Amino acid sequence: MRGPWALSRTDLLLISGIPVLAIAAGVIFSLVADHGTLPLVGRGTSVLVGGVILVTLVPLLRASQHWGGEIGRNLQLIALGLLFFMAAIVPHIEWHIRGAPEPLGPPMLGLSSAWWGGFFHVFTIISWVIIIYGFYRFWRLARPRPRHDEQSRSK
Repeated sequence: MRGPWALSRTDLLLISGIPVLAIAAGVIFSLVADHGTLPLVGRGTSVLVGGVILVTLVPLLRASQHWGGEIGRNLQLIALGLLFFMAAIVPHIEWHIRGAPEPLGPPMLGLSSAWWGGFFHVFTIISWVIIIYGFYRFWRLARPRPRHDEQSRSK
């Protein structure tokens, strides 16, 4: 046994590459921001984020059908939370690109920047609560339960 982590060396290398990619994205965004292409890069980012989430949903939903029962339910909760997150984050990125975080940012669909700020941020929080609830149910499912004879002895 390798300790409390079940991650392989490949998993760790993949995960450690995420900060490197984020730093590279920051450098690229700072270089193109001066050339008027930031909205295009930002929109590409929102499409990429939406695509990654959609691709993630496919194995989650297939696995939920395969396993069924409580495991399937938990996987469906996580998939639903990710779907809500995608519905919140893709237009949220567009909202930030438009400069709407500023108090006088341009309205989107005729609604104020404050309305969109509240909507996007609360919608994102709700999506994460659903995802966390799915994982919490997995944790509860994995907890060891006392056997019936142990319960009767403790009374």
